[in-house]
Amino acid sequence: MTKIAKIVLASIVGMTMVSTTASASITKGQKYYAKKIKGQCSDLDGGAFADKHTQAEWSAFFKDGKMESSVRAICPDLGKYKSKWTKHLFQFAHEYASDGLDPEC
Repeated sequence: MTKIAKIVLASIVGMTMVSTTASASITKGQKYYAKKIKGQCSDLDGGAFADKHTQAEWSAFFKDGKMESSVRAICPDLGKYKSKWTKHLFQFAHEYASDGLDPEC
């Protein structure tokens, strides 16, 4: 195989792995919400949870380190919160935020 073909193949594999990781983050966030938070959040489903804010608001919470406090504001009965959930919950909430999905799709 030529050197150029190897580089192209490596690029394709790399791009596939990156897109899979981003998708897994959203899925992981959805699982964390469903398994760890939903039962302590008046059984608010994941879509309704994410819909509480816009994508810009979720991004600001994440950037400012206020994800936990924003989650607690929506789910005041939430007991334990693990910081490892933050990046995944952000991806999930950002994806399904009130302005995140086009209703005509």
